Amino acid sequence: MIIKKYGIELHRLTEKDLELVRQKRNDKNIQKKMFYQEEITSEAQQKWFEGINNKFNYYFIIRCNGEKIGLVHGKILSFESKIAEGGIFVWDLNYQNSHVPVMVSICMTDLTFFVLNMNKTIACVRTDNRVAIDYNSKLGYREISRDTANSKIELELVKQDYERASVQLRKVINKLYKEESELSWDDVYFTKEELKLNLYNEFPSYIQDEINKKLNHEKTQI
Repeated sequence: MIIKKYGIELHRLTEKDLELVRQKRNDKNIQKKMFYQEEITSEAQQKWFEGINNKFNYYFIIRCNGEKIGLVHGKILSFESKIAEGGIFVWDLNYQNSHVPVMVSICMTDLTFFVLNMNKTIACVRTDNRVAIDYNSKLGYREISRDTANSKIELELVKQDYERASVQLRKVINKLYKEESELSWDDVYFTKEELKLNLYNEFPSYIQDEINKKLNHEKTQI
């Protein structure tokens, strides 16, 4: 799956980028912002990938100006309850404090709410990661629990709150890209290689019907 919107591209994570992600994830500056702070081995990374390469998980390499700059993900916790969770880390110092992470988060949150039709998404951040806390609040997230012993805050975002919070953000996007529309299936593409893995079968009908429409048009496969 590839998403193209707001001047960025999100490419679904494949094995060829596992080592890149592992190296960046093990960087001390990234590691200290995570709950798991041990060194990740190649074997552990491979095992992790095998566990997340399915229809419930959407890990994307962030590409901007032809460079791979970070990783963003969304996870479906329940198709029945329509609950998801997400996270992001940008390893390229040139983009960490730019508008790009915001654009990426809007793409992923749009994917969650307007494409996959979830009702709620959650995020967990460290209590000492003030940037992430402030950043999520701008998207409409609210704190729902705090585990001081483990330096953990759980945040929740419901669709209605996101729609309200994103109004102002989309005005900014329009100034930057002359576009403020929400992400839709028109911005989502499937590669022929990943289709061979059958990652996009047996979804709830409201999602599967849209996927099938996409797959029936050869021009959407790249």
